[in-house]
Amino acid sequence: MPKPQTFIFMGLPGSGKGTQVTLLQEYIKKQDPDTPQYALSTGEKFREFIKGDGYTHQKAREALTKGELMPEFLAVWMWGSMFVENLKGDEHMFIDGFPRIATEAEMFHSAMKFYEREKPYVLYLHLTKEEVCDRLRKRLEKEGRTDDVEETVEERFRWYDKHVVPAIDFFRDKDEYEFCSINGGLTIEGVHDEILKAIS
Repeated sequence: MPKPQTFIFMGLPGSGKGTQVTLLQEYIKKQDPDTPQYALSTGEKFREFIKGDGYTHQKAREALTKGELMPEFLAVWMWGSMFVENLKGDEHMFIDGFPRIATEAEMFHSAMKFYEREKPYVLYLHLTKEEVCDRLRKRLEKEGRTDDVEETVEERFRWYDKHVVPAIDFFRDKDEYEFCSINGGLTIEGVHDEILKAIS
């Protein structure tokens, strides 16, 4: 790959974004071993953040327990500060879990322009909510994630439809992005193969 690439993974909770980020990183590392990589998952960062004992950490922990997503200002502060502190300009970027709402997508778009990231790939993993619920039940049994309980998942679905779908449409309608709709209901290997076809 002649220039550093940007890969933005979007989709319902439980659609397999984190797994596919890891697989794509491994693939690209083999193809382009000399280019550094930077991966950022706001979900992981938030789960680390709520372990703190400050007032904001407590409020964030309460929100996550209720199935609410973090407020926009906190999400933007988190990924914005990570960009400022970590980007050097020569790395492949892997983004998992954001932007989550249309206004955040606009701010993210301004960051991409500022950092001169050309034609980022938006990899939208789509699958039915029934498939997602089945995956989240299995993840709850295996990992005990508090945001995977049934009541919380339903609230996250409602939030997703109201806020995240418009963010997805924002990128779908922007010529500056390579929008790729991927069948997330396939096997892990099948989804990975679809992604490789989309970015080839």
